[in-house]
Amino acid sequence: MARPSSNADWAAILADAAERLAAEPPVAPWWPAAVGGGGARPGSGTASGEWSGGVAAGGGVLAGGGAPLPVAAPGELAAARALGAAFAWVPPDGAAGPVPASALVGGPLVDASGPLDGVRLAVKELIAVAGAPHGDGSARPHARADADAPAVAALRRAGARLLGTTASTELAFGVLDVERAPVANPRHAGRVPGGSSAGSAAAVAAGVADLALGTDTGGSVRIPAAWTGTVGFKPTWGAVSTAGVVPLAWSLDHVGLIGSSVAVIAAGWEALAGAAHACAARAAPAGAAPAAQAAPEHRSVRVGVVDLTGVVPLSPAVATATRRVAELLAADGAELRRVGCGPWRDPAPAHLVTIVCELAAAHGLRPGGLTPAVADALAAGAVAPATLYLAASGMRRLLREQLAQQLAGVDVLLLPTVPCEPPPVGATEVVLGGRAWDAETAAGRLTTVANLAGVPAVSVPADADAAAVAVQLVGRAGDDARVLACAQRVERLLDGGDARGRRAGGRGRDDGGRGRVSRAAGR
Repeated sequence: MARPSSNADWAAILADAAERLAAEPPVAPWWPAAVGGGGARPGSGTASGEWSGGVAAGGGVLAGGGAPLPVAAPGELAAARALGAAFAWVPPDGAAGPVPASALVGGPLVDASGPLDGVRLAVKELIAVAGAPHGDGSARPHARADADAPAVAALRRAGARLLGTTASTELAFGVLDVERAPVANPRHAGRVPGGSSAGSAAAVAAGVADLALGTDTGGSVRIPAAWTGTVGFKPTWGAVSTAGVVPLAWSLDHVGLIGSSVAVIAAGWEALAGAAHACAARAAPAGAAPAAQAAPEHRSVRVGVVDLTGVVPLSPAVATATRRVAELLAADGAELRRVGCGPWRDPAPAHLVTIVCELAAAHGLRPGGLTPAVADALAAGAVAPATLYLAASGMRRLLREQLAQQLAGVDVLLLPTVPCEPPPVGATEVVLGGRAWDAETAAGRLTTVANLAGVPAVSVPADADAAAVAVQLVGRAGDDARVLACAQRVERLLDGGDARGRRAGGRGRDDGGRGRVSRAAGR
């Protein structure tokens, strides 16, 4: 999530947001609805309101039947440690081991033939991992988690092997880099990796991890994915439980995935959606919609190309790459339609107001150990009037309606993930269209709408020359499988017809579309 600079005048920022929100006609506030019953309301855990995560034990969590959940091999853990600041915690060698049966939580055994068998997994520090410090990206001390968050447990039960937890910006508030110890961009030396899931993206980009969990409140999975040449997926709001996750803004927070290819992301989504559906099936009435659905097989996908004229200038590389993706899709039989800017015109006021108000509600006035930028935002949210939050909620409803209109005649929307390449380390501005933009503001300019509307979005690398540019595909709420299918199509077209094994040094390979991912070829 993008934030103003550390010397920001929060009174002026909120006053400006209030003026811009007041310019729109008042509408009723919108509260997003969870899809498939897997979402978490403020203060709740799974669909039943309880956090029933994994099992406590220093990284060696049992799934039942006495078999420990997999932890990466010593050589793989050493590679994670060698990435330095990208990892916040790596389990000791041999961490997996028996734990008392009393510690077990009901659930399926580790599936040796699961969709993630052997996949190396990194987890953003804000997401609980049993035995690991449950960090929030700040310099404050953190207690160790007693259990895996549901998202972590689902991936590990599907066969993923834990590497450790990865560095985040403070409270996931910021999209450039990690404050306490900058994370290197493995693909673009001297440039920021993006955030807030900086460590997760760096781990995948370096070829150390195949898959990583992150959080996305305004682009924090998709932005670092775009800037590190990886794939970043934010699912529908509520489709993956946020229990066991340090909150930033409950109604915008999503647990997402960063991977070396769309195939790996799809396999991770299969595990996450399956866990959410199983939970929902126990709690929801008969006939409730499942959290996942079969991907479409037809070739004539309808793609809405978003016209961003007057919204934000694009760098030449980003504009060229986006145009090329559209041309490749058209040549492959997709039906392209141009759509207006709609909700992308000015989503920043609603997003920023929602962030600071919900940040204050979640964390209270506890600025100790926080940087001034985050502490000031916390204080501003604590005194913001309720009418301002309601105005932001009204704007969200309007944006949601505009997005629904855009998607009415198409299957997915196509636009850049970020309007520019990653800025150099330490830079606070980028030049777009001949004028300087705040780097944080520019980075999140095109990603926040999907959070405000709660719809799925995926970022796919879009340049064969390894420039840090990417396109974003956005779909309807609950249409996650279709969005991923379109992303895999884009990846295939950019790779000249074969997306298998190219990314992350070729360490991963897929199975021709059957959902299972293996690393055997890379060992």
